[in-house]
Amino acid sequence: MPKRPPFPRINCCIKGCKRGTTTCEPGGRIICGKCWRRAPKGMRTLASMWRARANRFEKKGDHERAELAKRWASRAFENIRKLLCGETEQASGLDPLMAEELRKAGLL
Repeated sequence: MPKRPPFPRINCCIKGCKRGTTTCEPGGRIICGKCWRRAPKGMRTLASMWRARANRFEKKGDHERAELAKRWASRAFENIRKLLCGETEQASGLDPLMAEELRKAGLL
């Protein structure tokens, strides 16, 4: 089996995490294993379930359902990423410094 050349390094997309990998193709986003385990079990299970369904539909040749499952898997991944990064819907339009002060005060 020929050895795969390493891809360029992709860092974990969680703020403050310095871990990364060279096994993913360029342009991909990853959450490292250490950060992934910090996510709630139910959210991780949901993301994995949709990814598995997408792969199963792809093997069966049902491309329409595979695309739908991939969209649900990416939505679950983004929800986990937002949760781990501390992003909230209310803070998305605020200045980062103001959002941090509101979090410290317990208002956000």
